[in-house]
Amino acid sequence: MRHRYDAATVTVPPSRGVSHAGARHDCRHGHRHLGRDDLERVSCRATTAIVITDELGRYAALGQGAIGNVRGTTSVWLACLSARAHSLLGDGEATRTAIQQAEEARATAEPDDLDAFGGIMTFPLPRQLYYVAEATVQLGEDAALGESRSETAVSAYRNATEDEWAFGDQAGAQTDLALARIACGEIEGAAEAVRPVLDLPVEQRNFGIVSSAQRVHAALHGAGRRSSGGAAAGLRQEIEAFTTTPTSALVR
Repeated sequence: MRHRYDAATVTVPPSRGVSHAGARHDCRHGHRHLGRDDLERVSCRATTAIVITDELGRYAALGQGAIGNVRGTTSVWLACLSARAHSLLGDGEATRTAIQQAEEARATAEPDDLDAFGGIMTFPLPRQLYYVAEATVQLGEDAALGESRSETAVSAYRNATEDEWAFGDQAGAQTDLALARIACGEIEGAAEAVRPVLDLPVEQRNFGIVSSAQRVHAALHGAGRRSSGGAAAGLRQEIEAFTTTPTSALVR
């Protein structure tokens, strides 16, 4: 199982009946077939994976527990954040439940003082559609559904009002669409989806957008192994150029 935590991606091995406590014991005491340097690397990665998994679980539960205490669009936001966290943990049932909670919260939401501030303090429908699409794509159970929901999110941002629009979220929706299309074997469609992101000016290539593009690059690497065509390799090269912009070029 793979979990993304901001820009870092860690691999959590499938459960083989080993508890977290047991895993920590293995990390501390090592394995007789590994050298000291190997043990240090394995210990670091395994402990990081365990901590991230535990924290994501708590984070997802915290969001869902607070939903009933707010009436504004923050309630939708909390449910969507829970959906994304559960999807990273590979919990399909909990992800779908959180998505349903977001839809119900949207139907009953009443603007509050935070919504009155606008901007980042409110949670418009296009952002909800984007978070739902990302949770579906990250979960990876239904590539076609992920593609459909991502298309809906991209369309919502294309038609968003000025108050609803955010270039970072729109870029995220487009990279999610690219990921979904890669999962469906549609490399040319993925290239079309991610093109607006790759065309962003240097000053808009922030950490989140670069990280999202790197996820597409990683997915294309797997697609390239399954296909003899050069489309995946060509798009990977474009993404590499996009993500290797010198830091000095981002500072004005």
